[in-house]
Amino acid sequence: MSDLDNTHQIDSTLLDGNHYFTSLLAQGVCCDLLEDRDIEQIQRNSIVLFADQTEKHTRGQSSSIRIEKAKDLLGSVFYSIGVALKGYSSPDDAIRALKIESQEALHQIGQKKILQKLQMARLLHRCIQNNLFETENVFYRSAVVYGINGFFAVLTRVCCAGNSYCSRLSRLLFRNKFIWY
Repeated sequence: MSDLDNTHQIDSTLLDGNHYFTSLLAQGVCCDLLEDRDIEQIQRNSIVLFADQTEKHTRGQSSSIRIEKAKDLLGSVFYSIGVALKGYSSPDDAIRALKIESQEALHQIGQKKILQKLQMARLLHRCIQNNLFETENVFYRSAVVYGINGFFAVLTRVCCAGNSYCSRLSRLLFRNKFIWY
């Protein structure tokens, strides 16, 4: 395989890990990998996905939500899609997938990956709990055992409620590359 086969048009260092989807789109446009019709299609699909998430959030009782909530929901959708797109071997491959795959499918893949990471974090926490060391620090045990359990309880409750805060919290939880990759 020649070096030309390994060249990529998008420089991955220009992509924002927390806003991967939107930064990938911007770089895709800059590198002429996305045409106007591609962007229009992505926008249409985003609106449909956003409408679905809004309906889930309001349990179908309203199509009206506060602006802050709308930003949170759309940010959550974009974050989940970004998680799915990060799984591709290169940003160029992620752009190709974005053209082929539905955003709904990418959103579901991203949500599944986030939940897998959450399960991994819980497993690591259980391992830590089973291997606590003795210390004179009176706050150590309560912070490690009860504090983190409380965090997981809140995170689970928030995620099960279909709240966009789950994505925001998962960004904080999985920023560490050891857990993320």
